[in-house]
Order: sequence, then C-alpha cells, then structure tokens
Amino acid sequence: MWLKAYMNWSEDRPTWAFLADDLLATYVTKDCRPRKAELRINPFLQHWKPKVRGLPKELSGMMKVAKKYGLRLEGLAFSREILGSMPMWDHIYADRAKMGRLIRPSKILTCLQATHEAKTVNDFVNMAEILGRPEHRPKARCPCTGCVRLRDTLGCANPHLCCWRAKEMVSTLPGKWNPRLRQPIDYEEKMTENLCQENLGADLVPFDRRITTRGDLGQAFRIFTEGEGVSNDSVEMALDEDGQNRILATDGSCIHNGERRAQAGAGVYVEDEPSRNVCFRLPESLDQSNQSAEVMAALLATKIA
Repeated sequence: MWLKAYMNWSEDRPTWAFLADDLLATYVTKDCRPRKAELRINPFLQHWKPKVRGLPKELSGMMKVAKKYGLRLEGLAFSREILGSMPMWDHIYADRAKMGRLIRPSKILTCLQATHEAKTVNDFVNMAEILGRPEHRPKARCPCTGCVRLRDTLGCANPHLCCWRAKEMVSTLPGKWNPRLRQPIDYEEKMTENLCQENLGADLVPFDRRITTRGDLGQAFRIFTEGEGVSNDSVEMALDEDGQNRILATDGSCIHNGERRAQAGAGVYVEDEPSRNVCFRLPESLDQSNQSAEVMAALLATKIA
C-alpha cells in the first residue's frame, strides 16, 4: 500500500509522498547524478537510485518491493499530459550519450536551471516552440514576444540560445516519449469515430484501436514486469484509408492442450478472397497451447488485413 500511495500523482497525492521524494533524493551516493538534489525528482522516472540503507524502514521496504516486483513505466503510447510531466533532467529514456554532451557545465545550463527553473519535459517543450514562431529571430535580442517575455520577466540574457538548447534536449527523447512528435493520441479519437459511423451490421462491433495511456503519471506504471520492456519507438496505429472493409475470421486450437505432447495450430479466413486464407502449425519454439494459437491467428490477421 505504501508503494501504491507513493505512485499516486493525482491531486490527492498524500503529503508524506512529497516528503518521501525529498528523502529519496537526499540518500544517494556521492557521485550521484544529477548533482543537484532539486533535479532528482523521482527514482522511477530517472536513472538515479537512492541508497536503501539509511532510509526509514517504510521507504526502504517500498523500494525493495518495487524492485522485487518489477515496477516500471510500461505502455505502447502515452498522453501528452504524461509525456510532459516527465522530468527532463536525467529522463530515464533519453539518449544518455547525447544528453551528456548537452548538460556539460555552461552559462546556458546554469540559466536553464536557475533562471528558467526548467524541470519537466513540458517546460523544455514550451521553450523549444518559441523557435518556431514566425517572428522569432536567431539572436540574443530577438524581438518575438516569447523571447521578450523571457528577457523581461525572468532576466534571461539570451533566450534564443536557451530555447535552442531546450529543443536539443527534447530531441534526445525517443519517439514514444517525445511530445513534439506525432503520437497515436493525435488521431485515435477521429479514427474511432469514423469506425463507429460505418455500417458494420447489427452483429459487428468495431475493434477499439486506441492504445494511449491517459491520466497522470501514476497511470503509466505497471508492476510484475520482466524482460526488456516495450520498445520506445513510436507506434503508428493510423488506418490505411483505402475505402475497403474486409471481414476476417481467426481461430486457434490445440490437441492435447495442457500436456507435454500438445500441438497447436491457427488459421485465418478472408471473406471473398479464398486465395488469402492461411492455416499453419505453431513452431515448436512457441508455447503449444490454445491461447498461443489464438494470439498467433489474430497477429497474422492484422498483417493480412
């Protein structure tokens, strides 16, 4: 229950969780990066890890449970609210080599941290977008409203350079984690609406292709994970609008299901296109079960369609 409450990023997040953030950011090794404690936002969102020894027993137990049961960010796609809420400094999925070159000590880095107080991905995205304004000019005294605001309100000496560095830092994020790139949420609702408006018949229901995880950061975490995790490349779920509807049927079965001698097979039927019908046995490298056969049939159907 401690871990579940700590991972709550909604408005109802308990007060002790904020105190826990500070304690975790304090109990670190001497060579921990980021060097500044205020940039160490959360060990599950960044690379740094606290020293479990020395923490209050409730927090040390919480960290051990998270490690034991594989707590981590997991999903095919995320809303821009989630992407933008991630910390930019030491972002867990940023290209560390590229980021390392960008965060070497400099006046720009000091300005981003001290003057702009930029911490989240959204902070950096908002700065990067100033560069795309028609009136923006690549110079220290740029007259665009964005640069003027940063100079007059915050006291930034060269907003253009700071915005450019912000853009470079955001570009170190892989496709799935970069809110400046096209994401499934950009077209999911319209795609779903179009499918629902199609005349599919009384006994057919359109497949819900939405894959975006929405809500706050807490909704992006999964437990009981293992292996390398889902790819960080962006996922393209847009339909190929060729104006044709296809009806496919899939099935998978297994003889001697649940036994060592089990043999599974799958098939796909394509209406009005018999030459595209397929049936096959599952290779021995896969689990020989009815469930595996069903999944393989569905996977093949998506490729045929």
